[in-house]
Amino acid sequence: MFLDFGPFEEYIGLLIFLARMLDVTLGTIRNLYVNAGLKISSAVAGFFQMIVWVFAVAGLVNDLNDISRIILYALGFSAGTIAGIWIEDKIALGFRSVRIMNQNKELSLARILREKGYNITQIPAQGYKDQVEVVIAILSRKEIIDFTKLVEKIAPNVFYTVEKVDKPHRFTKNQKSIFRIFHILK
Repeated sequence: MFLDFGPFEEYIGLLIFLARMLDVTLGTIRNLYVNAGLKISSAVAGFFQMIVWVFAVAGLVNDLNDISRIILYALGFSAGTIAGIWIEDKIALGFRSVRIMNQNKELSLARILREKGYNITQIPAQGYKDQVEVVIAILSRKEIIDFTKLVEKIAPNVFYTVEKVDKPHRFTKNQKSIFRIFHILK
């Protein structure tokens, strides 16, 4: 026997499942922090991920002839993947660039969005047939849903894209509070 779980041995299947689920969830969060450049947060998540992983593997290798342990280990991996994605969506670290193409010449989308408090870059551009207004906003991921709903309400026929932004380097006073948390967690 690799590790004695004592009175918890009768619940070992459930413990393997939960430990593996937590291990993979922590791994997803760790990767999120790594991609955001948050070194200390990445290291802390990795530390706890490895502790949990050791217990998950120990429960599994104690009896490799028990197929239920193997299946529960694999199910824990799948459940941890789902949980990690759900948590990542709630944490929503990072930034996105929203690029809007407005063909309505009678509507200044940039002006309306500025009045709503957004920092907007406006570019006149040539579309397929006519001039278009291109509006660009760099936002935290948490702002994207409200922003795109507002855009769709103001101008339901616009075309827009949302793209990942790695590291915005310059920002205004209004955006400073959004960026401050990333500097604290590095």
